[in-house]
Parts: sequence; C-alpha cells; structure tokens
Amino acid sequence: MTLLEMLFILGSAALAATLGMLVMHMSRKRDAIPIDANNGAVSFLFRDCDLEHATPEGNALLATTAAETDWHALRAALAPRFPAFPNDDVLRKITNTVISATDPRDTGVVELTREDEMVRVDIREMDSCDSHTVHTIRILQSRNATLELAAEAAPYPIWTTDPGGQVSWHNARYTELLHTVGQEDSVEPIFDVSGLEQTRGGSVRSSIPGGKDGNDTWFDITLTKKGARTVCHAVDINAVIQAEIAQRNFVQTLAKTFAQLSIGLAIFDRNGQLALFNPEAMSDRPLPG
Repeated sequence: MTLLEMLFILGSAALAATLGMLVMHMSRKRDAIPIDANNGAVSFLFRDCDLEHATPEGNALLATTAAETDWHALRAALAPRFPAFPNDDVLRKITNTVISATDPRDTGVVELTREDEMVRVDIREMDSCDSHTVHTIRILQSRNATLELAAEAAPYPIWTTDPGGQVSWHNARYTELLHTVGQEDSVEPIFDVSGLEQTRGGSVRSSIPGGKDGNDTWFDITLTKKGARTVCHAVDINAVIQAEIAQRNFVQTLAKTFAQLSIGLAIFDRNGQLALFNPEAMSDRPLPG
C-alpha cells in the first residue's frame, strides 16, 4: 500500500467521523429547538415528565398548579377542561393525538405530537387566536360549573346570606324546605341560627315544622363567613334526635322499673361511682355518703 493510499484511507475515516459527529450534534440541536411562541397556541415540550421548553403562557399555566412532576402539573391544570389528558404511565406510548374538550360547546383541543424522544403539547382554540386567555376563561367556567353542580345536587340545604342576614342564594334542597314551611317568597332564613352567632363558631341545632308524622325536622347548622357573605350548611340529624329521645325514654323506664323492685339494687359505673339505685337499696343497707 502506497503512502498516498494510506493518506486517502485516513482522510476518509476522519471525514466519516466528522460527519457522524455533525449529524449527532444536529440531532441534539433539533431536539433543543425552542417551540414557536407565535403560532397562536399555548405550547409545551416534554422529555418524559420533565418540561424542556414552553411558551410564556405555558409557563404561566404551569405556575397555577403544584405537582410532583411538570407533566402532573400540566395534567392537573388541564383536567377540568380536558379530563382525557393522559397520565404519565402512557407517556412513552404517545404518538399523535388530539383531545377535545368535554363541553361540546368548547372548540378547544389539546394536540399531542411525538418528536423523537420528546412529546409536544399544544393547546389550541379553533375560534380564537388568543389560546391562553380563552383557556383561562374556559377553566374558570368549568370549575364554576362543577362547583354549582356540587352545591345544587347536595342532599342537604346550603344557602348564603348577605351582611343584613337575608338569604341571597340557596340550593335545590333549601328550596324544598321553603315549600315545606310555606315561605317560598321569604328572604329570611327558615332556620334560627342566633345561638350559633353567639357561640362564634361550632354548630347549633335548629328545627323546622312539617316533618314526617307531624314532628319537627331537626338540622345541625354551621356557618362559614367569607368577606361580606356567610355560607350556611344544614345537616339532617333527625336520626340522632330520635336516638337521644329513645335513650332518655329507656333510662326513665329503667328508673321506674328499679323503683318498683322489692329488692335493693344499685348500679355503679366503671370508676366505682354510684350511678343508679332504688329506694329498697337505701332501706336495706345505708350507702356511704
């Protein structure tokens, strides 16, 4: 092999090595290219669960939630509007996916795009170019709708009062009680919570007429003050009241039975203190004072 041939072989090897390194460098640079902040979308670029890049609006969205990883934080931020957004257990299996909002009136979508070892997430609004503002509004609307549904569907009465103590809002269960007591047009609370206001917290029992068998219906009332308004919750405790009445009746019946016994009987508690005795117990043997 001549010297010229050896130089040619060595030069070719060096050129191949240089080209290989250049290709690898370009590949890494392609992965690290920041996402376009002017494409009208709120965008993110993830490597596994870690955020690599995001538009300013994307960073602002992630800042609203706290989670174990960046992917979990994004999922928590999107869940009220896009509950189908995947968890991290399928992150490596994601290809190209479009997720629509739950509300059929919401035209927003989330686009998941596989880019080599990364996943790109774009939030787009089909009817607006300002994706960040629209998404923020949609999230607030979704959360408000969820809270409204939870309050309206609650099986117990919930209502709010203004600084003057008048009812400013109430749920469906409270409406049913208004019909029960015949105060459909009244803005005054149907429950007396004056005792609770005096105790400055805790709860107070209050009853309204019109219960089953003509008896009053008892509730346990709690108040939570938020600014100028007060949120009130009432829990039906009829079962508790009936149990207490039954217990008192049982004790009274037991006391009468003891009193009629011809033998002396005394009952002590676990601490050795006298809890109950009948007259015969006193006549048979004097008890220590």
